[in-house]
Amino acid sequence: MATKREVPWRTSRRIVLSTLLVCAGVVGRFTFWDGTDTRVNEALVTGAYMLAAAVIGSYVFGKTWETINVPTSPRRRSYEESASGYDYGG
Repeated sequence: MATKREVPWRTSRRIVLSTLLVCAGVVGRFTFWDGTDTRVNEALVTGAYMLAAAVIGSYVFGKTWETINVPTSPRRRSYEESASGYDYGG
């Protein structure tokens, strides 16, 4: 069963994969199926590569940031304290 913390990451994974599939579609269409070699096609393919790099970088950085900061955040501690049933005076 997914916790409340895992649901946003499932949604973000879906968005990331959808974006990467669109980028792959753009690259595939303008590289393999479109025979013309124009500056517009080149710009679209370059933009798709840059979008894919930005999405992957943001996803990895965001996951790393959450992994490092969530266990030490005050909100996480207060949640664990309230779940234990003991009032720590806060």
